[in-house]
Amino acid sequence: MVLSMAQTNPAMFGLVADRPEVAHQLEKMGRLKELLSTNQDELKAKQRENWLLWISQYRKWLVKECDGAREVCTIEEERIRVMDSTNPPVVLRNYIAQNAIQSAEN
Repeated sequence: MVLSMAQTNPAMFGLVADRPEVAHQLEKMGRLKELLSTNQDELKAKQRENWLLWISQYRKWLVKECDGAREVCTIEEERIRVMDSTNPPVVLRNYIAQNAIQSAEN
C-alpha cells in the first residue's frame, strides 16, 4: 500500500514518509527484499557472522563481569543476591490470564 501510494501520488507520499510508522514499514520492506534476494549460503554466512559477533561481545562482558573477583563462587553469590533483590518472590496473575487458564482447564 505504501509503495503504491509512492508510485501513484508522490506528493502525498512525501507528506507521510517522515512518520515513524511509515519509516518502520519501509524498513521492514527493505529487510524483506534483502532476505528474499539472499540465497541459503549467504544467509547462513550472515547468521554465523552475527552469532560470532554476539558470542565475542558476551565473552567480553563475562571477562569484565569476572574481572577482579577471586572465585566463581563469589560472582555467583553476587548474581543471586542481585536477582533476588530485583525479581519479586511472587508473580501475580492478572484476571485475564486467570480466566484463560480456567477456561482451558474446563
